[in-house]
Amino acid sequence: MREERKFIAELEKSIKYGSEPMSNAVLGAFQKLLVESTNTYFQAYFEHDFGEINRLLQEQRSLRKTLTNELRNYADQSIVISAKLVQTYNVFHKLLQAEEQKREFADQIILIEKRYVKARNVLVYLYRHAHVQHKELKKNLGIAGSTLSDLLNVLRDAECVEKIESGRCCFYNLTNAGRKYLKDIRPDIDEEWDIDPDSFSVAAWKITREKEQEETFPLYANYRRKTNLDGLDKKWTDEKNFMRMFSDVGECL
Repeated sequence: MREERKFIAELEKSIKYGSEPMSNAVLGAFQKLLVESTNTYFQAYFEHDFGEINRLLQEQRSLRKTLTNELRNYADQSIVISAKLVQTYNVFHKLLQAEEQKREFADQIILIEKRYVKARNVLVYLYRHAHVQHKELKKNLGIAGSTLSDLLNVLRDAECVEKIESGRCCFYNLTNAGRKYLKDIRPDIDEEWDIDPDSFSVAAWKITREKEQEETFPLYANYRRKTNLDGLDKKWTDEKNFMRMFSDVGECL
């Protein structure tokens, strides 16, 4: 903000006295601010991060208002209008380039998916898991090792997947471009969920153990049917507490 205020002061002086140019240091600092700000806006736009765009707009609202007021007083308005035209062209040219690159990337991945039957499965798995090893993909997706290696190499060449080497181990992740591609073709992917085999096993074990308790302690089963134990079960995780409380159940029936 200090650099912005300094630039505004220099701009006011330049507009007021006309012939007095800004110092190179101030121009350089403001040019840096312009580049960084523009890049941040573009990045947020391409990532559909409209919350970040709104934050940037609010942050620079005061600056824009001050600059607009000062530029209206500038003697040669043709320069101001020319600058606006150039900036407008640059913005939309950048957006068009990005869309063309996005389309070319999508076309390339679509061809890969046609060539490899389980390419989409690999992409979805990598979207939902970070730092995945070759053996994990092979086991969970049922893909032949050689086919999987070829597919991962092709996806790496397309800059859809990145490979991270750590010692003798290798891990795979989706690149930002790969994640954006998957979000575009499956907008609800973050809302979808699969059953986690590990979590399912734990849940199954809990149900089985509960059944065993009911068979072992009929009195407890009868009490459970009469009472909602969903809340109480959380308090009975300690076996000692459970047995101590269970000894008083008979009086409640």
